[in-house]
Amino acid sequence: MKKYLMVIICLLTTAVTVDAQTKKVNFRQSQTRMAEPVISVYAKPLVADLKVGETRINDTFDFTNSEIEALGNDIPNLRARAMFMANQKHNCDMLVSASFDIVSKSDGTGYEVTVMGYPATYINWRSAQTSDEEWIRIAKMNQTAGGEQTQAIRQTGSR
Repeated sequence: MKKYLMVIICLLTTAVTVDAQTKKVNFRQSQTRMAEPVISVYAKPLVADLKVGETRINDTFDFTNSEIEALGNDIPNLRARAMFMANQKHNCDMLVSASFDIVSKSDGTGYEVTVMGYPATYINWRSAQTSDEEWIRIAKMNQTAGGEQTQAIRQTGSR
């Protein structure tokens, strides 16, 4: 009986092994070289000349405490706002060699910002040419990574 049982187990194991060896699995792998196109958009740079006025401006603007708060109590924001107001007043695009004097009002109601500089306007807009490439490259290399530091405006006294 043991002998028959052993023969039956051997036959079953052989049948399972043969059955497992005869199963087909459908699989296919292909490989080829691939070069994806790189798509980029470039805008041709524009350059302009700057016409700088000969007369230095000296304007003072008043800011209330609520205006200062709306600017985030941030000195660079205050300077930018004062410069924008000067640009509007003098109908210019920028101020060259701008200087600022920020003074708190003695009554504590705000600040006076004095803006000084030379009003300038862009003229002669044109596409960049080969002759412009060198100074554009130099200007890009000299850009600072840190940006402008921020300073908080500290209010003293009553508002």
